[in-house]
Amino acid sequence: MDKKLYIGVGVVVALAVGLFFLGRGSAPTPQYNPIGGVSFEQEAFTQGFTTLAPAYLGGKKTTLTTGATVIVRSDEFCDASLLLWEPTAANSTTTLPTSSSITSRCLTSDGARHSFLFRNISATSASTTNIVAGTGMVLLEPDGQNIILGGGNSAQFDCYRNTSSEIVCVIDEVIDAD
Repeated sequence: MDKKLYIGVGVVVALAVGLFFLGRGSAPTPQYNPIGGVSFEQEAFTQGFTTLAPAYLGGKKTTLTTGATVIVRSDEFCDASLLLWEPTAANSTTTLPTSSSITSRCLTSDGARHSFLFRNISATSASTTNIVAGTGMVLLEPDGQNIILGGGNSAQFDCYRNTSSEIVCVIDEVIDAD
């Protein structure tokens, strides 16, 4: 008799759990994100759960205005997973946003992280861009490298909030494998 009771209770519990989750949305759909590995569709992932900011789920591609200098806005920095820019001269500059504008938009707590790929899409290798820190930012580079991107090169940015007034970005330049 005890065995039938346990089976009956198990079936009731399984049905209750199934009914609890019924109508809570589909399972999240995994998507490949070349910068951060596997990410999930925000809508499916957030139904019935705490919402995560889009910047941490893949972001979008943003093309900055072509020219000799560009200042990256905090919305471009926070929302994009891919930033494209075509400098028009050697020693062009790309200035990143201030830490205060970033911490008010996306990196809202100490330890928060945002990553994106920055591409110098100039076909001319001499069209370099110097990455310039915004106020309150610390830029780190691998030993032996610099933060000057040649034409056609890219850099992986991994940015972390250290404090409410300091963002630390690790910048690693890479070249096309072709």
